[in-house]
Amino acid sequence: MDSLKFFIPLIFILELLVYLLFIPILKKVKIAQAIRADGPEAHLKKTGTPTMGGLIFIIFILVFYFLISYINNIKINLYDNLIILISILGYGLLGLVDDYLIVIKNNNKGISPTKKFLIQLLIALIIYGLLILRGHQSTINIFGIKINLAFLYGVFIMFYYVAVANSVNLSDGLDGLASGIIITILVGTLIYSYYLKRYDLFILSIISIIALLGFLIFNFHPAKIFMGNSGSMALGGLIASLFLLMEIEILLVIMGFALIIETLSDIIQVTYFKLTKGKRIFKMAPFHHHLELLNYSEWQIDLIFWSFSLVMSLIGVIMGVRLF
Repeated sequence: MDSLKFFIPLIFILELLVYLLFIPILKKVKIAQAIRADGPEAHLKKTGTPTMGGLIFIIFILVFYFLISYINNIKINLYDNLIILISILGYGLLGLVDDYLIVIKNNNKGISPTKKFLIQLLIALIIYGLLILRGHQSTINIFGIKINLAFLYGVFIMFYYVAVANSVNLSDGLDGLASGIIITILVGTLIYSYYLKRYDLFILSIISIIALLGFLIFNFHPAKIFMGNSGSMALGGLIASLFLLMEIEILLVIMGFALIIETLSDIIQVTYFKLTKGKRIFKMAPFHHHLELLNYSEWQIDLIFWSFSLVMSLIGVIMGVRLF
């Protein structure tokens, strides 16, 4: 895989150039982010920031993943490739339509939650069908103990993909937050895929890291562009597939614990609000907004989440090596 030494800087430089060209075009055609009216007041100044930036890194990830794998004669299972493609493109296209409707309506309401949920389930169901064709066993590996879920495995896959995609989407509420968290998780998949000698997933992980770093240059505070739902949903599909194909889905609970914090804080807030008829546990959910209202800056929140996520990702790798 010596070609990576050539491709890594090439990918990074090319992506920077594409974003430099892409951002002014998005501004000109007014593809801008609609800011939540019920979000932090400080976010209103972000109105007009270009969105759909995830389209660029999605293209870079897929194109260079297949190109580098081909150049290095990496053997890739056909169904693994299809799972990777469908998980990234399926959830990415769903997010893209959502972004488009949000831009057109000029509010934060795109596809209805019910329709979005059903489409997410459908994409996961297609992936489950590919797993059956692949001959994938209906088991989950829980720290070295394999449990056969039988027909319930399909239910698990649908819940798994929907949960991961939405957790990444929820975390995309501050400049650089989601992209930084995903990079730290990908550091873990990079190390673990190399340990497993899954060089296809190793290449996918490293290309994804480089592509996200290129995006992060323009996404850190104050952001010049947002990834949009197209980017966050696609990243959810990517992460879910990486852990699935390495058969370490349970480790995502450890390595992606920052995403779980974001998701649980939102669920807890909504549930408590309904049960108590208006009371709140957090100042605002997800948790990164709670920290904002405690007067933490966006940079401080990013560093807290990135650092925590990186530590959890490395802990997950160590647990995987020792227990799986």
